[in-house]
Amino acid sequence: MKCYENLAKFKGGSFKAWLFRIAINHLIDFKRKHKEDATPLEETPSLCTPESVLIAKEQKELLQQCLTTLDDKTRQIFILKYASNCTYEDIAETLHIPITEVRNRLYRTKTRLRKSKLKGVLNGELLID
Repeated sequence: MKCYENLAKFKGGSFKAWLFRIAINHLIDFKRKHKEDATPLEETPSLCTPESVLIAKEQKELLQQCLTTLDDKTRQIFILKYASNCTYEDIAETLHIPITEVRNRLYRTKTRLRKSKLKGVLNGELLID
């Protein structure tokens, strides 16, 4: 609805970036209004063994803990890149920052997550690359 109501205010450029900016602003307003941390939705695990369910849950919890240590801007960049699959250009335009800052923050965040030993137990690979 917010997108439709503000369509006249769209000044050109990337529509996707403009749409993400509206979504981010809406989430920020919601968080301010409710003053509580959002809890992640539980996903259905792809493997059905109890061990794989437990491992997946622990990995998600570890990733959530690592993400909470990031500042808001870096967390937004990380989520836009890996959860929304945005390009560096879209992220830069959405957050009104240079592409070099997007690249630097993602590099530092991935390095930090690797050092925190955020590795998959089943295959020994990082959850993120």
